Amino acid sequence: MKLVDCSTLSFYNPVEYDEIGLVHGMSVHAISFGRQLLTNITSLVGQRQEMIETKVQETQRDALNDMIKNGEKLGAVKIVGVSLQTGEISRRESDGFITATAMGTALRKKKKNK
Repeated sequence: MKLVDCSTLSFYNPVEYDEIGLVHGMSVHAISFGRQLLTNITSLVGQRQEMIETKVQETQRDALNDMIKNGEKLGAVKIVGVSLQTGEISRRESDGFITATAMGTALRKKKKNK
């Protein structure tokens, strides 16, 4: 499936495609106490936060895949105006969650009139 972000909406040709509507996907991944502890230690010595970066990337990928799956259920062949938002929810200082939400407009090919 083709995904198009907000900066390239000119790719969408209303003569060829019908809008189905808004589709979204969401993903939530836990951050464990151990991961947070190692992240805090590495930040003290100025290293990249690779474990957290990897977890954020996984969460974003899962949200995009969920959005694509939801679009395909509706018959979409493209999703335009894609927006991806990432956040964090903390329950305590020791653990929390990374969240990602993907949204876009699902399109299907117009049926040709004979």
